[in-house]
Amino acid sequence: MKERYVFLLFILCLCISYRSKSVPEEEITVRYSEGVGVHVGEFGAFNQTPHEAVLAWMKELTGQWKAAGWRFAMWNFRGGFGILDSERPDVQYENYKGHKLDRKMLEVIKES
Repeated sequence: MKERYVFLLFILCLCISYRSKSVPEEEITVRYSEGVGVHVGEFGAFNQTPHEAVLAWMKELTGQWKAAGWRFAMWNFRGGFGILDSERPDVQYENYKGHKLDRKMLEVIKES
């Protein structure tokens, strides 16, 4: 059987609330310790990545972010990276208002 490699695609972007200019890493540490919030701008996993691997990865990341007091946003809500209509081949979808809902992924997000 031929092995198939699927790349786990994710975009991780830390957005620091400071007048939208570039901020050196040393200053980020100081500002975070002074109460400046951190927002992980976008993240997600390509819909051809095995679903159980994606859920474990998301649970690990979002758990760490929650513990650190960070907030996040998914790459998209609906589509290949989202919880609706992702067309992942290994997901049992639930019908939600005419859309295919990935209930397991929704539950991971809700826990965070």
